[in-house]
Amino acid sequence: AGITAGTWCNDCESYISGGEEIPATGEHADNNSDNKCDTCDKDMGSQEPETNFETTTYTFSSYTAGTQYAANEEHVLDDNTTMYTTKCHFTSELRIYSSSTYNGYAIIESKAAIKTIGINAGYNSDTIVVYVSEDGSNYEEAGTIAVSKTYNDYTLDLGGAYKYIKLDVKGSNQIRVKSITLIP
Repeated sequence: AGITAGTWCNDCESYISGGEEIPATGEHADNNSDNKCDTCDKDMGSQEPETNFETTTYTFSSYTAGTQYAANEEHVLDDNTTMYTTKCHFTSELRIYSSSTYNGYAIIESKAAIKTIGINAGYNSDTIVVYVSEDGSNYEEAGTIAVSKTYNDYTLDLGGAYKYIKLDVKGSNQIRVKSITLIP
């Protein structure tokens, strides 16, 4: 048996990219001929991965719109991921407002621990502050994403693996998010 791509090395927690098994021997073995982790070089044998959760992109135009400025809405994105919005507008985009009246934020809850988030955002120039939590209660800042008016793709390494990610706008503008990508 080879290493299943799209999983973690249990020893060094490195992500093994791809979507099919990398065989230990045979005609495709040159990708990982000795069945070792590409990062730490540990013999992985036939270990079962701790997480087998594929990188997933959620495009908000694919989901039913919510209520503008709602206090707390739950949006089930799939079997693995749910988003909770407070004073946001979940429509063809996720609109995160920041003002004295409508200070909104969104919380992403994933069944798998996420190490990197990708965001396609724009509309106003402002900053998305990304907070992370292992338990959904205690959040710490993982970093910020400076968003321009033009929609662009942004990526942030979370500095660890977390099941809860909170998106908030730092300034006083509205930022619109077309999609998010979660990378375990």
